[in-house]
Amino acid sequence: MVFPLLLLVAGLVAGSIKAEIPRACVGEENQKFPFCNTSLSRTERVEDLLSRLPLDEKAILLTARASPRGNMSSIGLPEYNWGANCVHGVQSTCGTNCPTSFPNPVNLGAIFDPDAVREMAQVIGWELRGLWLEGARENYKAGPHLGLDCWSPNININRDPRWGRNTETPSEDPLVNSKYGVAYTQGLQYGIGEDPR
Repeated sequence: MVFPLLLLVAGLVAGSIKAEIPRACVGEENQKFPFCNTSLSRTERVEDLLSRLPLDEKAILLTARASPRGNMSSIGLPEYNWGANCVHGVQSTCGTNCPTSFPNPVNLGAIFDPDAVREMAQVIGWELRGLWLEGARENYKAGPHLGLDCWSPNININRDPRWGRNTETPSEDPLVNSKYGVAYTQGLQYGIGEDPR
């Protein structure tokens, strides 16, 4: 399970990966904008950036699937897709290696093992970061650049068998869902070590 991740990390360390990561404030032409000036306070930079965006563009940037179309290269803002589907692994195009595909949450909820869920989520977090560094895209070649925020875990309670996302949730039991959600989130954010807080 971790072997593809090790190959990915080895590729990053070796420098063989040419990442095409969208970055704001890159290039001399964009340094003229005050929001790119790191010597200004965060408040000054945010106020300057917001003053340059029309209201309709601000709304587009807040919409996950529309944000790449909200690329504002005229002021040095590239696409940014803030989400990634990580329900049972990172769903993306392959980088140096393809991400691991784990069992669906409904299967993982049935094992009642938060430690296993935490370990799985740790691998998903590692792979998401690695694929992001490689410039992987979401699900298809022309898709937006992979975001760093997972749309997971889905801890909605299964109450209706007709709901199309039942396999994306661990259970119909609130206790199982809560333990799954905590373990998954901790795994993504901190791994299996101690909580750094």
